[in-house]
Amino acid sequence: MRRWGVVIVMLAAAAVPIGVLAATGTGSAQVNRQRFAYTTDGFTTTSTTFVDVPGLVVNVCSDNLVAANVGLGLGGAQVSVRAVADDGPVMFPGPVIFAPGSTTGFSFPFARALSAFEDDDSHQIKVQVRSTTGASVNVNRGTLIVQYQQGDQGCP
Repeated sequence: MRRWGVVIVMLAAAAVPIGVLAATGTGSAQVNRQRFAYTTDGFTTTSTTFVDVPGLVVNVCSDNLVAANVGLGLGGAQVSVRAVADDGPVMFPGPVIFAPGSTTGFSFPFARALSAFEDDDSHQIKVQVRSTTGASVNVNRGTLIVQYQQGDQGCP
């Protein structure tokens, strides 16, 4: 009987980290600005670490929620896509995986609350991709549409 008690405790302890990794959240802002970028230049990578998609970069002046809608025409191998702010924080929900096979269009929304750094509300939003297998990933075209609440600290 004592053995079953140890097994149950071990199973319960193993299950705890699964619950800790999950996260949820909400946010709101008075969105009053929108900017976009697009590219029709093809881009190919085999990198298994995230790389910037050339041309899919938007600079904003925001002191609150930023929503980034990413649309990509993809081909080739399975690809992981994410949006990042200021070369650092990954926008929620984090990287998403698409398996295009042949050329296919994909779209996904990302969001994150941003704040001033050293009294400056300037931020840069980028789209990044990586091959999940090291095989060739093709980004044939793409759009980045960013909606945000206008900031007022240190922006041009």
